[in-house]
Amino acid sequence: MGGSHAHRGGADVVVPRGPRTVLLTFLALVAGLTVVGVALLWPDGDRVDALSQDISFAGEDVTFPRADVLGVQEPCATLEEAGDDCGRISVRVSEGVGIDSELDIGVPPDVLRAPG
Repeated sequence: MGGSHAHRGGADVVVPRGPRTVLLTFLALVAGLTVVGVALLWPDGDRVDALSQDISFAGEDVTFPRADVLGVQEPCATLEEAGDDCGRISVRVSEGVGIDSELDIGVPPDVLRAPG
């Protein structure tokens, strides 16, 4: 079954001046308010830095020392099966509290399976 699509006559749609003016005025007002809102709500870099130093996301006396990875064991099948022969990484603390300490840390299977 065939079909066709054709436009006959060049009838242009004419929008009266009143509604067009109202619409364009409204759009201009919204655009202007958007610019004002962005300018008023834009974060002040100095204030953000000051606030971020006052806010702690970790508990008191929690540290984040850096360490070098010495070895990585194969992941355990589940978290419950974690033991001495799977699911652990060996690290040497390179800065911060406990520098030069060597530790074995349990790591979830999904982390050990992650690429990179």
